[in-house]
Amino acid sequence: YLWKKELPAGKPQRITNGIDFEFEPQFSADGKTLLYTTWNDSTAGAIYKLNYQQAGAVPVKLSKSKAIYRTPSFSPDGKWIVFRKEGGSDVLGPAYTAGPGIYIFDSEGNNEKLVTENGNTPRYNKKGDRIFYQSGSTMTSVKLDGEDEKVLLKSGYGNQFTVSPDEKWIAFIDLHKAYIAAFPQTGKAIDIGSGTTDFPLKVITKDAGFNLHWSSDSRHLHYTLGSQ
Repeated sequence: YLWKKELPAGKPQRITNGIDFEFEPQFSADGKTLLYTTWNDSTAGAIYKLNYQQAGAVPVKLSKSKAIYRTPSFSPDGKWIVFRKEGGSDVLGPAYTAGPGIYIFDSEGNNEKLVTENGNTPRYNKKGDRIFYQSGSTMTSVKLDGEDEKVLLKSGYGNQFTVSPDEKWIAFIDLHKAYIAAFPQTGKAIDIGSGTTDFPLKVITKDAGFNLHWSSDSRHLHYTLGSQ
């Protein structure tokens, strides 16, 4: 389930009161609305949104069909949502997994459209006219209609590429450690990794780190600590 805590020493409080498993929370750019996915072995997955700043607000189900939903994220203006439908897994099974890929629908869950059958962890760019997504050790961008795919980054061991909201920086994982680098957009694929010397890069974890998230002002990077 999803919880919140006032830092540094507040008491944890559950955000919702549903019975389905809850995953992958993501705030809107203004911090007022929270997106998340759910899973129930009987009813499958769904995407919900919650008015985070309204006391007693009831989560609103956005998705219309059963599927395995992953990593929903708002467009910068909050009018659209991008997400992935997963193609099944050993844990969740193959049911309701026809048509996997990256999709968008509006903030009320209507006008669903397929963007691309490729990739995962989709995010809008700062203009809201393209989507970044990852596939293996590459990061690609594509227009909202699925056209004009461009590989932006490629890496031998890098993954979890996470662009800052101002698009000046890229955070990523390379062999378990987290790095921050300048985000050069040259119009062609850039090789990036722990040994990159062509542009500024800094390791930010002593041990392993994952679940990378930027603050809305691009000044802070949050991550989960782990051990190698």
